[in-house]
Amino acid sequence: MKMTIEWLMAALALVAFGAQAVGLEQLSWQEQARYGATHAVELEAADFSATTTANAAQTNTVTLTGPLAWEYRGFSLDVPFNDNKTYGTNGCATTTNSIAVTVTLDSLTIVNGLQVAGDQTRAYKAWLPTALTLTATPTLTTLVLTNVVYNSGGTTGNVTVATGAASVANTGTWAYSGNVTNGATATLTWVTGAPGAASSLGNLTRGKARVFLRILD
Repeated sequence: MKMTIEWLMAALALVAFGAQAVGLEQLSWQEQARYGATHAVELEAADFSATTTANAAQTNTVTLTGPLAWEYRGFSLDVPFNDNKTYGTNGCATTTNSIAVTVTLDSLTIVNGLQVAGDQTRAYKAWLPTALTLTATPTLTTLVLTNVVYNSGGTTGNVTVATGAASVANTGTWAYSGNVTNGATATLTWVTGAPGAASSLGNLTRGKARVFLRILD
């Protein structure tokens, strides 16, 4: 019981919710091994405002409070977003809609406009950015050879040649990570795009997507 209470207190200290909030949950040991993450930020259909405003995007937020270190580990669409009706996301028989999600952590985009609508063809069900970059820094030295005979009995002159092998600086970094200092905060913002004319995110009755984070605090 004591460990349970301590975990609940730590979770409340870590996450501060906005007006429209999504949840941060600690993963099971099995999920931690599978995804390489400790936590998931989860968005479900029930997290959307009940407003029926057509063609309106919605924003959900989670605040991470330092001191902590975080690393983005991936995105997964577990259940496509729909309203359980067979003819469209919003229940309009003549309308097929697109719903894209974009997730940022402060100024860093970690999910970029992925399709999550149940009645659309999705390019990805799970997604990771490929942003590990190596910067090549060739280092060459030169040597001047003097009075070189170009060919037998031919002209002599000076020749400059490059010697040594090019070396590459070890500057590869995973850009999708960061630190939050003591007393500072980082805001994870989940923007769900406008679903189109005559459609409302507030009408959705099913759907679940998760962003996976490795958090050390």
